[in-house]
Amino acid sequence: MSRRCIQIWTSPTRKWKIWNNFKKSNMPTIHREKGFRFFFFSNDFEEKPHIHIESAGKYAKFWLEPIEISKNYGYNERELNIIADIIKRNKNIFLRRWNEYFN
Repeated sequence: MSRRCIQIWTSPTRKWKIWNNFKKSNMPTIHREKGFRFFFFSNDFEEKPHIHIESAGKYAKFWLEPIEISKNYGYNERELNIIADIIKRNKNIFLRRWNEYFN
């Protein structure tokens, strides 16, 4: 196997795309805006409140209290700022949905 193939296979974004195909049914969508899908995994209850975001094969995870990025695979700074603004405007809804689902 060439080195290039190994790099493509092990890239975090590529892993997300593959894994995402298996997990779609366990990822309740909370919100959609500007092409971003905001969701959480059905087994996320073991961590503090957070939201996952995906679009165009990219993925990020933000903590909700305080709002800060936890993971980023593929989004540029401009996109992360847009996501953070959406989260700020919808934080109370996201927290309410988190508590409804996990409590």
